Amino acid sequence: KGTKSKLQKLDVSFLDQTSVHPESYHIARTLLREQGLRQEEIGSEAFVAAMKQLKPGDITEECDEGTKHCILTALSQRTDTDYRDQFARPIFKSNVLCAESLTVGTELEGRVSNVTHFGAFVDVGLERDGLIHISKMNRMTVCLGNRVKVRVEKKDHKGIGLYLLEILG
Repeated sequence: KGTKSKLQKLDVSFLDQTSVHPESYHIARTLLREQGLRQEEIGSEAFVAAMKQLKPGDITEECDEGTKHCILTALSQRTDTDYRDQFARPIFKSNVLCAESLTVGTELEGRVSNVTHFGAFVDVGLERDGLIHISKMNRMTVCLGNRVKVRVEKKDHKGIGLYLLEILG
């Protein structure tokens, strides 16, 4: 029987602490190796300072400029950086404290937390995000981080169904 720890069995990477996409991990690992940096140091002051000195041309792996920029940006941040801090926060209703307090027809503001092929998830300040199904997007297209105004369409044991009323920003 192997002696691998649970973390080793899960194939956890220090890059998981960053916003580098897993499909680009090999590019980031090559960059770190070529620069003499260790993954274990990701997010430390010295690591961040070293990364901020690099330019897209320092990445030797074959990839487009956008990918290079994203990798350098992700590795130039502390691991406790939350990209959502740069956006205005949605105004949550003080009388809506949990999913049980929602009623169909309630209008809310929230932030798009994930976009999928079947719709978008919206953080409306509750314990779980609501879903705007693609058929309920009113011919609008949302992006990650958008502030939106939504209406509760349904609420059941599966979750909160939302209808997109307006993109606020």
